[in-house]
Amino acid sequence: MVSHEARRFAPTPEDEARYDQRLNDIEIAMMRMVGERSLGGSDVERWRWDVPEITMKLRTTDGIERSIQASIVVDEETGRESVAVGVSAWRDDERTFTRVWNSANVANLRMNAREKTIQRAIERAYDRVLGWTRDDLTKQTSLQPLRR
Repeated sequence: MVSHEARRFAPTPEDEARYDQRLNDIEIAMMRMVGERSLGGSDVERWRWDVPEITMKLRTTDGIERSIQASIVVDEETGRESVAVGVSAWRDDERTFTRVWNSANVANLRMNAREKTIQRAIERAYDRVLGWTRDDLTKQTSLQPLRR
């Protein structure tokens, strides 16, 4: 998972257009994988808040929620832009109000990476997160019960 600290920046309209084009390329790679692997379904979300990021949530039948994220990251010191591809998986226990989870960074790509490089990174992310079982969800967070 990408650190939110590393993603604080104020993009110009030109930056946003470039980032949006790169997110288009990533979304195409994600949807191509969905088609090639005959996945039952996925949901794609883009530009969460003001962060140039695309997330694909995978639907699985084992009770574990999974997602693949690709974020545009700008190094605040150098201005270097890159694409970070990460995965996360979690399972909530409504009885104990806990979430067990895990996340991992899968690839850091150059902003101008070729489409085949992006496709391979998305496929590696998918294979990694889909391979996780409940035993791999090694982190735990307490959830607050909903107040009604």
